[in-house]
Amino acid sequence: MAEVDVPGSVPRDGLVGADDVVLGAVGVGVGNEVQDAVAFFNALGSPAMDRDPLDDMPRESRAEIVELVRIVLGIDDAHAEDVIRSTEPFWDAMERAGGLVDTWGGGEFCYVLPRVLAYVKAGVPQVPGSGV
Repeated sequence: MAEVDVPGSVPRDGLVGADDVVLGAVGVGVGNEVQDAVAFFNALGSPAMDRDPLDDMPRESRAEIVELVRIVLGIDDAHAEDVIRSTEPFWDAMERAGGLVDTWGGGEFCYVLPRVLAYVKAGVPQVPGSGV
């Protein structure tokens, strides 16, 4: 394995300081392109993506929300799961902003998210009162 500087990578502890220099190990070898690519992206070290947020949901809730998002957006299960995963940071920010929503993955989330996505898919032409 060759050591390669990976700009923008994050230390395994997730904390970046001014003096941090982070090196990622990237495999070098003929015929190992896939392994090299996997090693490179793993070297980027995104602590936030070390887990699948959908695994935090009860099995029944996960199946229900995936089915609802799939139906509302007209997409397959894999894309529905991807959309649901992407809402976690947004939902968490709204929760931190004064409890605008219930916890990500909770009962309110499973009720509200499909309705929010249906609204987005409908392509509302104007935000009331904004002129946009």
